[in-house]
Amino acid sequence: MSKKGPYSLEQLRVSPDDKSFLSFSEFKKIDLAKYFGPAGDGYEYHHIVEQSSSGDIPESELQSTANIVRIPRLLHEEINGEYSRWQDKFDSSLRTSLSDASFGERWDAGINVMREIGILKGEGSIW
Repeated sequence: MSKKGPYSLEQLRVSPDDKSFLSFSEFKKIDLAKYFGPAGDGYEYHHIVEQSSSGDIPESELQSTANIVRIPRLLHEEINGEYSRWQDKFDSSLRTSLSDASFGERWDAGINVMREIGILKGEGSIW
């Protein structure tokens, strides 16, 4: 990932194969070392659909290689800031506005934020 973004979702995914885990700890501590290794210096793993929204979403969907991507740490922090920032159109933060949303709505929001900060290819809002 030394070239500059934006990237396609396929380029950011930790694996081209879909694999689910029972928890993020399982992903990191058990299978991560066997399959993926650490995210790398200056990188972190990011959940497109946030872990904090797990109430009604099965862990197997959240802790999936389809939902976890590898991105630069600074952009991960920027994404988290976007989720926390007050947004007049929601009269709340994006994170709060998504609290009762479906997995698909949360996915669309996560993809859109990644597009807005310039790490993911594509244009326009999809939510």
